[in-house]
Amino acid sequence: MDLKEILAISGQPGLYKFVAQSTRGVIVESLTDARRMNVPSTARVSSMGEIAIFTETEDLPITKVFQEIFKYTGEKPAVSHKADQKELIAFFGKALPAFDRERVHVSDIKKVVQWYNLLLDKSMIDLKDPEEEAVAEATDAASAEHKAPARSKAEKKVADKPAKFQTPKSQGAKAAPRRIAPKV
Repeated sequence: MDLKEILAISGQPGLYKFVAQSTRGVIVESLTDARRMNVPSTARVSSMGEIAIFTETEDLPITKVFQEIFKYTGEKPAVSHKADQKELIAFFGKALPAFDRERVHVSDIKKVVQWYNLLLDKSMIDLKDPEEEAVAEATDAASAEHKAPARSKAEKKVADKPAKFQTPKSQGAKAAPRRIAPKV
């Protein structure tokens, strides 16, 4: 799953999955208990694709931070977010040594660790390297071209015919024609 669909809502614990747009905000589903709720448009909602951590050189996207934690822990859950402050800082310093210790607070580390453990538990973290993904997508696209089913002559004729127009019988000739899709 793309982390852009995963949302963090200010004042609400945990993470939420985007479900739909409503007239007054967005409808989200909690990842912890699968409850749905409407979040008003006035709430501060952040997509996981927008969140980054301060480092000494540049801001590191949260996906890269998750990848570094994944490499450090060896595919296991991270330390609990309820652990001691010193333990959290030590863990984060080993997993991401370049993080800015002045601008990244313990509360930020707790959130990142909690989010990582939650997403890892739900198998929602895509921890492949971007280079590996590009190679995998190229091979998938090449294999999809070879596996495309050939259309029969009858299917080609139906697909090549223009769509028929039909007017509603109750309104007579004054009504605008409706387009009916061809059967495939």
